[in-house]
Amino acid sequence: MKKLIFILILGSLFSQDLPTKSDIDNMNLENKILLYESVKLNSADYMLFPIFGFSKIGKLKKYFTIVLSGYTVSFLSMLSTYEILGSGLNSIEDSIVVGMSGGIATSIYLRMEFDKEIKKYNENLYKYIKDL
Repeated sequence: MKKLIFILILGSLFSQDLPTKSDIDNMNLENKILLYESVKLNSADYMLFPIFGFSKIGKLKKYFTIVLSGYTVSFLSMLSTYEILGSGLNSIEDSIVVGMSGGIATSIYLRMEFDKEIKKYNENLYKYIKDL
């Protein structure tokens, strides 16, 4: 038990890397569960900056794909709304509303995808620790 606590403390100080397979092999089920609970990710920890969470699970490409495509579509929608409505203060306000709505929708979609990725990551982590 002391060895497990020492491994967990060192792991939390320097990184969240798992102990070696042989160390995990030698653990009983209770210690494996404690290890999983200490290493698993929580999506609420990355609420403000989901880019760090996507980076942690190795899905930065997915993050940038969602962000760049979503905000580009939002910006183009805003411009086309302005062009369709013509010039004037009301058309500027309406186009900003359309652009902001697209940005909010992109953020919501990004959060949903992040939650799915965190869930998959934690499931794979649990299988890895349990199967050793």
